[in-house]
Amino acid sequence: MIIKLYDHQKQMIKDARPILEEFNLVCIAAETRTGKSLATIFLLKDDYKKILVLTKKKAIDSWNSDLNLAAAKNFTVINYESIHKLENSFYDVIVLDESHSIGSYPKPSKRAAQVKEIAEDKKIVYLSATPSAETFSQLFHQFWISSYSPFFENNFYSWYRFYGEDDSIMIQGRMMKQYKAAKQDLIMQDINHLIVSMTKKKANFEVLVDEQIHMIEVNPNYLESIKHLKRHRIVRVDDHDVVAETAPGLMNKLHQLSGGTIKINNRLSLITSDHKVEYIKSCLGSDKKIVVLCNYIKERELLLSRLENSTDDVDEFKNEDYQYFVGHIKTFSEGVDFSYADSMIIYSLNFSATTYLQSKERLANKKRVKPIVVHYLFTKDTVDEYIYKAVSSKMNFTSKYYKDCA
Repeated sequence: MIIKLYDHQKQMIKDARPILEEFNLVCIAAETRTGKSLATIFLLKDDYKKILVLTKKKAIDSWNSDLNLAAAKNFTVINYESIHKLENSFYDVIVLDESHSIGSYPKPSKRAAQVKEIAEDKKIVYLSATPSAETFSQLFHQFWISSYSPFFENNFYSWYRFYGEDDSIMIQGRMMKQYKAAKQDLIMQDINHLIVSMTKKKANFEVLVDEQIHMIEVNPNYLESIKHLKRHRIVRVDDHDVVAETAPGLMNKLHQLSGGTIKINNRLSLITSDHKVEYIKSCLGSDKKIVVLCNYIKERELLLSRLENSTDDVDEFKNEDYQYFVGHIKTFSEGVDFSYADSMIIYSLNFSATTYLQSKERLANKKRVKPIVVHYLFTKDTVDEYIYKAVSSKMNFTSKYYKDCA
């Protein structure tokens, strides 16, 4: 029995089909969990003979499951890292899942160059909930891979001279361009005809994400050590000198300490505090299924060792009686379905707006009726809150795509 689509998925297909036929490109900017993958399968399966889907490794099983539901046999699904293994690159259409992953700038990434080789003259469907979460400069190379790009420029620097503004800053005595100040309205004017948008609100999701922030007190002596590192860029931890030689290095080390760990060198990392883990156990541990995402390897080790009945295996967590799933936030922010879980805890964010926007939607599902609560753990008076404000404030780079759906 073939699965029945929701009305909002049918609308995505109806809007996308004429765009793809006329322009050979269509960008489906649909919020996480709105079913854009399944909609894309039904958009393509009856009109094209050979379709290639490029996605993240973690999402391959989900794609194959949807293909089975749709009884679609003319799709090949591989992860981006396996492009070089393709023996035959002739496909009628190429689907770029999480297309923002090829949006590096100012120079194209190796991934973008590889995709360009096989996709340049093909029809392309772009899929992403966050096409340009950091800056609109992320869009150039996403379209650069195609012969049908809405941009006429051949390279990013030429493109930025027209679509960007000077955002140079002083770095070590030299003025350096950041290439982030792309002109949003001008760019949207030139690509808007390629975009199909869908939000959870328009799709009539009954349950939306409730973000809850928890300010956690830490031992005053420990907090003073963090402040000492911030002031002097050096602090002593268990007979080891922790030194931050650069501003980014200092931010990373301050962030690690706020989560209770520190990387001394390439061989040694230490657990320095368990205040966040204790808070989870005492205040947030009542749900049956809890997803915990963190940013650092040592944090993952700390959580797995201190949270009883925890696992880092998704299948074990889903199918067995584990209370906690512990994973890296970058790895599990995209392409993984945690809609069966009761709640999520973000132990520590990374510095990516894309990861912030994607991770908090992992529990969302059209059929869900239970509240979705995402807990953010901040060590009081540390960089945790600053990082959250920095990544969450970039929502305007994504909301542009959904303005017609509001």
